[in-house]
Amino acid sequence: MLANTDHFPDELPPGFTFVEGEPEFDAAKHLALEMPDRIVTMKDLGYTDGEIGQFPSPIAAAGPVRILSDEGVAALEQAIEATRPRMVPSPVGDPRLYFGSYHSKFMRDLTFAPELTDFLSELFQAPIAAHTMGALGVQLNVGEQPEAEILPWHDDRTSFTAVISMYDPTKVDGGRFEYFLGTREEGRQILKEQRELPEDRVEAPTCPPGYGAFIQGTAVYHRAAPLRSPGYRASFLLSFCHRDASYPDLNDDRTYFTDQRERLGVESDVNPVFTEWARHNAWLAQARLGTLMDELPWTNDTQYIADQMRLAIAPIEEAIERLERGVITLDEWRKRRDSGYKEKENETQMTTPRFAPGGTTSVASA
Repeated sequence: MLANTDHFPDELPPGFTFVEGEPEFDAAKHLALEMPDRIVTMKDLGYTDGEIGQFPSPIAAAGPVRILSDEGVAALEQAIEATRPRMVPSPVGDPRLYFGSYHSKFMRDLTFAPELTDFLSELFQAPIAAHTMGALGVQLNVGEQPEAEILPWHDDRTSFTAVISMYDPTKVDGGRFEYFLGTREEGRQILKEQRELPEDRVEAPTCPPGYGAFIQGTAVYHRAAPLRSPGYRASFLLSFCHRDASYPDLNDDRTYFTDQRERLGVESDVNPVFTEWARHNAWLAQARLGTLMDELPWTNDTQYIADQMRLAIAPIEEAIERLERGVITLDEWRKRRDSGYKEKENETQMTTPRFAPGGTTSVASA
């Protein structure tokens, strides 16, 4: 059932090159992984046992977590500076780096370091891989302007997220990474009704440079809070996939293609997201089909076998449907978002049966 970890293309998309002037990643020198004292479970957030069973990990959040050594912080700062010419402005003008794993070999090697993914797998009690999609895997968010929303309250379509601090939070007012101590649905409802979340139910880990917070992004409601005065805030975001392909995958419900080539940071006639999306779903389906080969029981229940085959290729069918729909405008995307796709997504997450072809001993007569 486990999807493989050797899943990222060796060839960069057209128009991309790795930047020059950055160091070579060395896990022995640049990582300083330490288990955190603070771990929040899904049950702590109020999820029921049945709901928890729909997510790949019983752990919701952890942090502060030390991730980088002092040498690692300096090396990542060097890589960030090397990529600065490829950063693009956010809606308020602050710089952001998207598709980081196509710009920086250091960032890419850090994200794919087995030492890091093994550490995360132990922490979250679930097998984890670096994300299959460069559009989601590595991003840098910089905040400099006061009262400008860096990232609003949301939950992710990626299973796990690391938010690594690359600034000193004691030297700025606000700008912290925050998460809600409750379920994502409760957070959405409170925010809708009250326009803000109660301070006593918001966690904001203090993370010096090289430290960060880890969350199960699809379950935890979170944001990058705005600065309250001028300053500098920089967070290095890494996303990860669950490798157990039996769980629902929220990429399916969240993916609508829009033309956002201005985010690439380089000149290219190709939007990498389309091929990434196909590869991601092929990766999931490959694991499910392998499970069918290994675990499908002997049975005369032809409908059961057909259902399992349909579930195995469901990621492929979903990918085809979205690809054939093609690109939509940002206005169309906003209409879909505002029409309640998050609520539909919540229902999908909680009701989709896990893929388990070995879960029956049916031997019905032909």
